[in-house]
Amino acid sequence: MAQLRLNYSSPLRQFILALRSGKTCCSVCGSQTTDIFSQVGLQQHYRIRHRGTEFDDNALKNGVKCLRKFAANETKENLIALSEQRKNSDFGNYKIFDVESDGESMVLCCSNEKEAAKLFGLYLDHKVSLPKLENSGEGMKVNVNNNSMNCTFQLWKAHDKVHAEPMYYKLENRELSLLNYLYRYDSFRYGQLEAIQSILQGKDTLTLIPTGGGKSVVYTLPAILNQGLSIVIEPLKFIMEEQCEKLRQKQIPAFFYNSSLTDKEMQFVINSLCRQDLSQVILFTSPECIMSEKLLNVLKKWSDSAKLNFIAIDEAHCIDVWGQGFREDYLKLGLLKDFKVPIVALTGTATSTVQSKIVETLRMESPEIVKVTSSRNNLLLNVVPKLDKPKRQIANYINENYKEQRGIVYCARRKDTVDLAHELKTANINAVFVHGAQYDAERKKHERAWTDGHAHVICATKSFGMGIDQKDVRFVLHMSFPESLEDYYQEIGRAGRDGEPAACTLFFKHEDRSFRLHNIVKIEDKEYQKHKYNLLNQIVNYCDNNMCRHKQILLYSEENVAECEDKCDFCTSNKTVELKDHTSVSKIIVQGLLAKKDNSFAINTVLAWVLCH
Repeated sequence: MAQLRLNYSSPLRQFILALRSGKTCCSVCGSQTTDIFSQVGLQQHYRIRHRGTEFDDNALKNGVKCLRKFAANETKENLIALSEQRKNSDFGNYKIFDVESDGESMVLCCSNEKEAAKLFGLYLDHKVSLPKLENSGEGMKVNVNNNSMNCTFQLWKAHDKVHAEPMYYKLENRELSLLNYLYRYDSFRYGQLEAIQSILQGKDTLTLIPTGGGKSVVYTLPAILNQGLSIVIEPLKFIMEEQCEKLRQKQIPAFFYNSSLTDKEMQFVINSLCRQDLSQVILFTSPECIMSEKLLNVLKKWSDSAKLNFIAIDEAHCIDVWGQGFREDYLKLGLLKDFKVPIVALTGTATSTVQSKIVETLRMESPEIVKVTSSRNNLLLNVVPKLDKPKRQIANYINENYKEQRGIVYCARRKDTVDLAHELKTANINAVFVHGAQYDAERKKHERAWTDGHAHVICATKSFGMGIDQKDVRFVLHMSFPESLEDYYQEIGRAGRDGEPAACTLFFKHEDRSFRLHNIVKIEDKEYQKHKYNLLNQIVNYCDNNMCRHKQILLYSEENVAECEDKCDFCTSNKTVELKDHTSVSKIIVQGLLAKKDNSFAINTVLAWVLCH
């Protein structure tokens, strides 16, 4: 409803506004004119244009009916235009509904069936006037349906708004019934149902649903619809704990097993999973723990009784990001295929190279690939030159643009999260910080302060955000660029999950590359080192390129789309980037460094970078 008000200016709602202000039309002129009059103006119009026609109460009543007809047609045109706009949107929050009442019908693109009923109610109210809620009478009945459900609403007018109450629901399948019971959603988002059905059919499934698109639904519903043990492998402990707690609150048997548990607690989980009377359960664990002897024995027990449902790997892009030299147990997950159950990989986005890496590592067999577009048209993407005092710059930026709004600032180093949070507090911005070296109690306290709204800004390293579903994040800032364009997309995906506009700003300077190069040059595997250099180049090019920023991200995800026109700083400012060839100068510098035969780290870093290009 708010979008209708935002998207249509007064000239496109002239009859609606006239109707609200008590104006009228001339019923004698009818469709030959669309002039709008006050009561006095209509009387004068009759004297000038219709001298032989008597002006009385009927003339006023008929004039109002005529204006209602114009207003209803205007509303219908606006609703159809809004639906077309939503259909063309790449952000998959909308579904198609057929709406009908007393022979009047319309096809609307809405977020849910209640919104469809209320928008159609606007049209009906402008045409015939809805019953008033305060009169306690029966409302006007409206039928809403699509391919997965149908329902009936009663509509009333309440304080110039449409009030809708459901009378009847019919859900067409068990997946949808369970979705409605667990999450109170009446329809699936794009990609969810296809992935769920693939898992239920016993297929290996690679699911690419953007951040905030509802990946947890994809593994939760099949786990509940089938008896047995379902495994979900998560990268971070707090994600396991939160997902487990959410399911327990819905009376669904669930456990988590990770290094935060004591030996006694671990044994309790193992014993619980081996109970004879346990027919259905979901286990959240880590790549390291799933490969332990105790858990492998549990999996074998369930597998031998043909009750091991599937093994899901959430945030599967971590196989590529963390598998090499950091969390090598990610590379061992393919051994789980020996249990002969479906392997489910879920991630927000992945290039074809990363997809191949995931499929190969997990030994997936002809997987069903469910991919939802990565486009997020509600995000405004900006790159801002970083100044000499970036923490103060960010504090000023937030105070000037996003004061008292919820946001995230990503930092490359743990120390930066602490220092930046302190700087923001001195600028009267309520901020907290989280990073990987914090004690669990402090991290949870800071996260809760942010999610509950006691702190407006959270300063975080890259791990924050996985599993976080905060809808109203209005901005995501990066104090420096992340390791890759894929990381950047994952992190900005935390913004604007409610579909409302949100801003994503990266503070950029070329000197930040030295921090990334410092880590890359230490990598011993030359092929992997070269891969990391390429990722670094891609994110630097994103900041430097003479191209729409949305288009760059989607090209990286191998989606070819038109430029956004007004959703990034490049398109709105018509800026151009001047390219200069510094090859000859670079060669002279390299030759000079080689001549010095200096083995210092700084020189080796420069040489390594140049030689990889």
